[in-house]
Amino acid sequence: MHWPDLVVIRPVTQLLFAVEVELTPKTPAALRQILHGCLQARRKVIHLCTGAVVRQLVGHQTPGGWKDGIAQQVRLLPLGPPTGDGATLLHVQELHLRDPGVRAQLERHTARHRVSTYTVR
Repeated sequence: MHWPDLVVIRPVTQLLFAVEVELTPKTPAALRQILHGCLQARRKVIHLCTGAVVRQLVGHQTPGGWKDGIAQQVRLLPLGPPTGDGATLLHVQELHLRDPGVRAQLERHTARHRVSTYTVR
C-alpha cells in the first residue's frame, strides 16, 4: 500500500484528493506501485514533479514520435500527449519553485540522486 504525501479535504464539498511530490526520477516499478495506489483509491491525485519525473509519468516527444509514460501504461491517462482536459483521476504538473535558495537545494538534491538507469530522454 502506498500513502500519499498529502491528503486534502475541501471544507464545503468534503471533496478528498491526494497530493504527491516527486523530486527525483524513480524506477518504473516504483512509479507503477504509486500509480496503482491511485487507481485503487479512485480519488483525484495531483502529482507535483520535477521535469524528469513529469516525462516519466506522462511521456515525452522523441524524434520518432510521442513516447507514452507510465501513467498511460497503467491506464490512468489516455494514450498520447496530454490533452489538458482534466477528466482523469491523475493531474501531473511540473513543480516550479520561486525561492532561489530552495531551488538551489532541489538542484543539488536531484544531482546527487541521478542514476543513469532512471534518466528519461
